[in-house]
Amino acid sequence: MPFSVFAQAKCNDFFASLGFYFCANLLIAWGTLLFLKAKVGAVHLLDTAWAWLILFVLFARQNLPALFMLHYTFLSVFALLFLLGIVIIRSVQHFGKHILGIGLLNIACVANNLVSLYVFQIPSAASYLLSQIILLFNAIGLIQLYFKEQNQAI
Repeated sequence: MPFSVFAQAKCNDFFASLGFYFCANLLIAWGTLLFLKAKVGAVHLLDTAWAWLILFVLFARQNLPALFMLHYTFLSVFALLFLLGIVIIRSVQHFGKHILGIGLLNIACVANNLVSLYVFQIPSAASYLLSQIILLFNAIGLIQLYFKEQNQAI
């Protein structure tokens, strides 16, 4: 197999990986909004998704460096998480103060990533681990909120 075909296959895998990463985060955000019954945030998420997709295709067709595409996708996911955090915080009147912490955790995850990757420019495992721990606490909080809602319904 010629090298150009192999390089193109690797490139396609890379683009697919970035696409799946973005879509996975979009689905997580969408599911959170469905749970919160927040319609306004869904519109913003869809706008962000369409903007990411259109620009991603345009950038990919221009053969921009892989690092640029990676940063573009990371920043787009950070925008999704930030928007989600704002929508979560806005639902505090319906769900109570518990949800405020969850929304702030979302924004803290974005801040952690932005500061470590773009301000200090140190993509370390510790920063990644901290972000994953923050997101884990976020998920646990949402699960607790779900069980609270189910108990109240019963």
